Amino acid sequence: MSSGWLEDGIAGGHIKSIPYDEFSKHEVIARGAFGEVTKVYWGQ
Repeated sequence: MSSGWLEDGIAGGHIKSIPYDEFSKHEVIARGAFGEVTKVYWGQ
């Protein structure tokens, strides 16, 4: 599978990296065999 679309999105500014410390109110809403889903708030 090609990851060119991902690299293009990052280079084109369509995908932004958000520092983890900008998130607050972490709440796990589901857990499974391959990981967990967490709900957070992002305050700018």
